[in-house]
Formats: sequence, structure tokens, C-alpha cells
Amino acid sequence: MTCDFPIEISEKYAVRMFLEEPEAHLLGAGAYGEVFLVRRVGRAEESTLALKRCFDCLVLDDPATLKRTYREIAVLRQARHTNIVALKDVVLPKTGCDLYLVFELASQDLERAIRYNLFDEISRRRVSYDVASGLNFLHLCGLMHRDVKPSNILLDDSGRAKLCDFGFVRYVSCASSAKAFTEYVGMRWYRAPELLLGSTSYNQNIDVWSFGCVVAEMALGRPLISGMDAEEQLGLIVGLCLGRRPTRSEADILCIQPDHALCFVRTSPLGPSLEKKLSSVASSQELELLRSCLKLSPAERSSAAEILQNPLYTDLQEAETAPAGEPVRLIIDEQDTPPELILKAIEDEVQLLNQGTGHCQALRHSDILLCFVVLPGKTCPAQERSGA
Repeated sequence: MTCDFPIEISEKYAVRMFLEEPEAHLLGAGAYGEVFLVRRVGRAEESTLALKRCFDCLVLDDPATLKRTYREIAVLRQARHTNIVALKDVVLPKTGCDLYLVFELASQDLERAIRYNLFDEISRRRVSYDVASGLNFLHLCGLMHRDVKPSNILLDDSGRAKLCDFGFVRYVSCASSAKAFTEYVGMRWYRAPELLLGSTSYNQNIDVWSFGCVVAEMALGRPLISGMDAEEQLGLIVGLCLGRRPTRSEADILCIQPDHALCFVRTSPLGPSLEKKLSSVASSQELELLRSCLKLSPAERSSAAEILQNPLYTDLQEAETAPAGEPVRLIIDEQDTPPELILKAIEDEVQLLNQGTGHCQALRHSDILLCFVVLPGKTCPAQERSGA
């Protein structure tokens, strides 16, 4: 296999081989993209980077993918933190509909690490503290990740954990808006019960639930709750949190719609309790942390800030003051935005990133409306960029 990159990429980045065998430059591949090991051309001394080619994410006929692409670039440009993966560069080729994102290099993701390694308690505490720190910063920025799972947590060579994949990130403040969130976010095994029950008005507490599932998975070496469908997942969750069926009043507190509440009460079969699943592999302090995260009621879960102050992390708590998260501007989020306008927002975010701009020059919706002209009849807009 050869790396068939457009000229804009090959002029800036050279693929690096880490093994003398075919495709040794390819770090990962999936239905939506590929990740390559690269270095900057002419900068041999610079550290190796990860180049992610995102397939067909600039197609105007797919506004959902355009929005996810915009969110990821906009958030990573503005939300800079030790425990959030650093976006170094974005390349928009003049031809084609693929997008290229350049990140700091991570040695592996947490899913792979769990699969091939047995985390001891010290390692689990270090990684989980990093994840909570990244989530706390993101929440202080007014955002929720909505897709926290092991494959979206990267580990660098020093073992530091970093959140990645911000395509589903949203404002928390939108929870009170007239337009509801989509309920189908995140992989089922890490999805909070309120999402499984159809809630479209939720907040950062869904990230805390997912965090608890990830921490437990590190201890178990396998997913904590792996239901085959939403109903089975609910039964496993009920058993995990209560060890019994909920009363109707408990179900009513959690559920938004009566029919969902009734389903919740009747859910079967119940899964084993948290203590039964983890008491042999987790310490009492870890179990206490997990109990505070894996609450059926979102309001009863610990916040990310509270997690960082948990006694489990006493020896890890940073001596210096944690960075304050500034509000992140997402000009295209809730509104029904024409795909051409989303593409323009992506292009402007890339320009700001390449200028090294952070919070001080967040885009305004009016800026894009004033400078954008719709070009009808185009499915993939790359040709227009070549003439810009």
C-alpha cells in the first residue's frame, strides 16, 4: 500500500515507518478514516505526529458529518489542556472531500491497553485521574463530551491519558433550549441510564456515568455493562446500582416519559451488583468512587470537580492551580445551518488554528454570514477552495 496523499499533505508531512514491513506507517484504520505516522518535512528533529485522514467529511450532502467535523476542530482549537489531545494542524486539500487532522502522537488508546495489559491500582488511579481532569476542564468550558469510552482516551509514552474524538461535543446550556438533544449518543455500554430511557434534556452527568464505566473496565479487564440491546442494558444497570427492581417512585424520578418509567420498573433480567462484580479486583476506595459516579439519578452523581477531590487521588492532586476553562464558542450547534455555511465555518476555524488563535478570536455567526456566498449545485466544495 502506498500513501496516496494530496500535494498539500506531501509538501508538509512525510510518512514514517516504524517497522520494515508493508503498511507499517498505518497506525489505525476504520470505516471513517486512517491514521498515519508522520513527521514534518524538513524538520527531522521534530517529534513524530499522527495524521488522521477523515474520509468524505466535507461532503455537502452529509451535514451531520460536517457538524461533527466543525465541532471537533473548534473545540480542540480553543480547549487546550494537558489531558485533551493537542490538534497541531488541519489541512483542507484543494481537491477531494477528505480532511486531514494532525495530532500529537499517542502510543495507544485505552481500549487496546485494557485488552493487552492488566492495570494495577496505581496505573488505574493515574489514568482515571487524568480522564477526570480532562472532563473537568471540558465541563468548565461549558461542554459535555457525550462519547467517553476507552477508544476515545489516548495514552502517551509516559502513560498520561488524553481525551480525544470531540465530534459529539455539545453545549450544556442547550439543555434548557427549546430544541432537545438527540438521545442516541455514545456507545450503549457506556451510555447513562437517562439516555437509554429516552431523555433529550441531559447534562455533563452523562460523562460522569461513562467515566465510571471506564474506571470499572480498567479493573475488570472487560466492559462493566455489555447489554445486547437497550432493554438488557437497563436490566444490568438496575442490578448494578440497586441490586433489586426500582420502585415506581424511583423510576418516576429518573424517567421523562411514563411509558419509559413503566418499562424501567419491569426491566429484566437484573444484573449483578457493583460490589459483586468488582469487590475482588477493586479497592474499597475505588468502589466508593464508582458508587458516586454510577448513580441512577443524574443529580446524585459526583461532578468531575468532586471526583478530582476524592481521597483516592490524594497523592495525585496537582499542587498548582488547575487551569480555568474558558467558554468555548461553537457558532454552529443547535441551529439548522445550511451545509455550505458549516463548511465555511470549518474553513475559518482552520485559518484561526493555523494563526495560533485561541479564545481571543472566536468566530461570530455574523462574520460567516457576511463573507459567505452559496455556490449552488455542488456536492463536494473542494474545487471552489482551489480557486480561492
